[in-house]
Amino acid sequence: MVYLSLDPGLAQIGVAISHEGKLAQPLATIPAHNLINQIKPLVEKYHPDTIIIGQPDPGPVADLAVALKEKIGHFFTGKIVLHSEDLTSQEAVQKMVEGGMAKQRRQEGSHAAAAALILQDHLDTQ
Repeated sequence: MVYLSLDPGLAQIGVAISHEGKLAQPLATIPAHNLINQIKPLVEKYHPDTIIIGQPDPGPVADLAVALKEKIGHFFTGKIVLHSEDLTSQEAVQKMVEGGMAKQRRQEGSHAAAAALILQDHLDTQ
């Protein structure tokens, strides 16, 4: 079973994947503009069974997560799940700092790492 996870943000979207449904891996960070046209190729390439979308507490990003779910549902026939999350981007950065990752690499990978944290939390609770 393949899972694709999205960590929505106003400027960037983190993407993560799990091929066996056990371990989540950061995959990419994509710009938030023209988002659906960037997500479609990922869906076509990886053929996920389920897409997990991180949804923080109410606010603009929570609204974005709901809208994203609706838009993806127009072209993806698999399961789409909104997964409650908060502060995963900050947690991802903290883990990268603890791991000694350079600041430039942290900035490039924090959204994808946050998507992996969301996906791993979802997998662990199943």
